[in-house]
Amino acid sequence: MIRKESFLPGYRNRLSTFHFKTAFFLAIENTRPDVWREDNLISCVKYILAFLKRFLTRRNCLHFTIEYVNMFDGKIERHEFPNLVDKITYVVNSLRTQIENMQMDNIGKTLNQRSARNNGRYCSNNAALFTYVVSMCHVKLLTFNGIKISEAPINYRKDLFENEYTLLQTYYTAPLGNYRKYEYKLIYVISALASTLASVYLEEKAQGLGYNYDAINKLRQMYTHFLESDIICNYMRYASFLFCNGEYDEARTYFDLIERQIEDDNKSNLIYQLFVSPSELLALQIAKQSCVQNAKQQRSVFFTFSNEETMCVPSFLRCEMYRGRFGTYTSQSVGLYSTYDFICVQIEPDLYYLQYLTYIELHQEPKQ
Repeated sequence: MIRKESFLPGYRNRLSTFHFKTAFFLAIENTRPDVWREDNLISCVKYILAFLKRFLTRRNCLHFTIEYVNMFDGKIERHEFPNLVDKITYVVNSLRTQIENMQMDNIGKTLNQRSARNNGRYCSNNAALFTYVVSMCHVKLLTFNGIKISEAPINYRKDLFENEYTLLQTYYTAPLGNYRKYEYKLIYVISALASTLASVYLEEKAQGLGYNYDAINKLRQMYTHFLESDIICNYMRYASFLFCNGEYDEARTYFDLIERQIEDDNKSNLIYQLFVSPSELLALQIAKQSCVQNAKQQRSVFFTFSNEETMCVPSFLRCEMYRGRFGTYTSQSVGLYSTYDFICVQIEPDLYYLQYLTYIELHQEPKQ
């Protein structure tokens, strides 16, 4: 359907179903079997398109069973490849929107009208906002020519993350109506995306490629615009960026604020209390809380950094991302993540250690 609606008008059968099937076979061959599930359909389609994009970038689509056969020969002209790469990049980056607007078999209309469980995880009609946020949070499928996005060129990542941020802002400013209670999740994702983009600019700075003052100032606005929520990890994410960027005075101000927030939150946060002193009674109380309340409490005790946010993480924590590479565990394959691919910390002790390091930098020995 994607081929017929997005590529057939401009390229007819020169970009054929056989090209897509070949990408499909190679995607299956290079990923784990448990990835190919109905509830993971969007991600699977992204895998296939990522492999097809790799073929187009290399201008070579090898036959799956016959050696030394380039299936683009005699089909696609040399000058058409760059436009095709741009086209498929656009399709991948806007895949859900593409599907929602699909005319064939009314698939887009069916997707938009589908009623799903309204229990805090999924919503019914017109819940594209929430569905998108859930996919951003839990799927984490960021690929570039079939490899992890963190390995893609810096300029590509900047463009990708800035476009994604703009899209999320559009969702945030839209009328949410009954779904306003899920706003916290959208804010959390936007905060993580700001951190992802900040990491790219800090990487650029570390490589001696210059320091983009305008971009960094814009990033500060991106972070602070969404700090009004009562989720402590969003504050901690921004403070961590300030520390890694050498803005120790500003970081100290936020560290002090976060310390006060934690002190107030610990009095009523059941997840924190369960973490400190596990009991069946507390577990039952947590089970009776709403999904929204549990999510907010959890994100006020713990927070995670993904591989794409590495430069916004203090160096002493970065090795956490590789803890799964030792022993019998091997890290996840192309584009997929597990808990081993994330840095996950408890906020409070992390805060104290960052304060300690900050006071060293500021030569404030008593506070240190």
